Amino acid sequence: MCLDQSKLLEDIKINKSVLVTSISKMKEDDLTLVVQWNFDAFDINRSRDRNPLHTIDNLIKYIQNSGGEDLFNLHTMFMFQTERDFYECVRHFSAWSRHTIGLDDVATTLKIVHHNIYEVFQYEFAFNWP
Repeated sequence: MCLDQSKLLEDIKINKSVLVTSISKMKEDDLTLVVQWNFDAFDINRSRDRNPLHTIDNLIKYIQNSGGEDLFNLHTMFMFQTERDFYECVRHFSAWSRHTIGLDDVATTLKIVHHNIYEVFQYEFAFNWP
């Protein structure tokens, strides 16, 4: 099941001042991935499919190891200094984290881009890359 991405901005669990402060840290051409984790997609052990390696924590580590700076250590906003790092990260999420028919999606995401102005996009491809 897909989450309703149109509600992400109003539902996201970070406060406005954190978002504004995070955006103000962005340099020209930085990209930020904003993630609203869907905890209902994981079991009591925080695993998606009972595999102990298929967890939100491992997805967070993967994003960090791919160049995503975990802003304020909240695990919801990850700033990338290059477009390449951003797209390499989202392109190579593990198959288990991708959209799967019959399972809840692991997260809903936004992409924030700084090109003279700040642009915010619903970013459905992070965990749903073809």
